[in-house]
Amino acid sequence: MKKLIVLSLLSNLAVADGWDSSPFNFDNSEYNFDNSKYNFNNSKYNFDNSPYNLNSDRIIRSPSGKPYGYIVPKVNGGANVFDLKGNRKGYVAD
Repeated sequence: MKKLIVLSLLSNLAVADGWDSSPFNFDNSEYNFDNSKYNFNNSKYNFDNSPYNLNSDRIIRSPSGKPYGYIVPKVNGGANVFDLKGNRKGYVAD
């Protein structure tokens, strides 16, 4: 019986983790303003996200040094990934 309880708890944790990283979870949705490209923190016009800012730790660069996107940390953990045009390409759940 104890094994059954442990297995059911583990399966519930797996489902919860799946939901936390799901794109259907509002915390990860592009319709959440915190994740939107219209939020200045995520905007391509924010100097922290600019490939011209050589001191930015948000820029994603190829091994040759060519910039091809940027990562913006979320307030509640995780991060949003954008291309240089400001289009959201993905996210990392917290």
